[in-house]
Amino acid sequence: MAAPEAPAPFDEINVSSRVLHQLRVWSGEQDRVVMASATHHVFQPIVTISVVINKVMGTFMLPIVQLDDHPGVFLIRLPNLANVDKFHGHAWNWCGENVFFTRVLRVLHTDARDVFINMEVHQVY
Repeated sequence: MAAPEAPAPFDEINVSSRVLHQLRVWSGEQDRVVMASATHHVFQPIVTISVVINKVMGTFMLPIVQLDDHPGVFLIRLPNLANVDKFHGHAWNWCGENVFFTRVLRVLHTDARDVFINMEVHQVY
């Protein structure tokens, strides 16, 4: 039986300047960024993703950045393009937690996602 074909890479994702800064990338085309999503959530998703990356890569000392609007979705900048093939289209299971990875072709900065310390505060009630 043939292995399933890898899914198409994620074309682009809009992020804040915080995400770009923590990933240590410029806005635009990327060749070493993958997106990870964890399911089940017995542990914090960042813990599960870090453990899987450590088991696959031998280190978790990579930028792993949570997306602004999605607490269970993270972007990871890998050391080189060969590492992207290890993750794109693959999933791992650790302690009942599933982690899915897909390549991201473009990470784009969107001003609307930036939050500044001097933004107005609005009373809710």
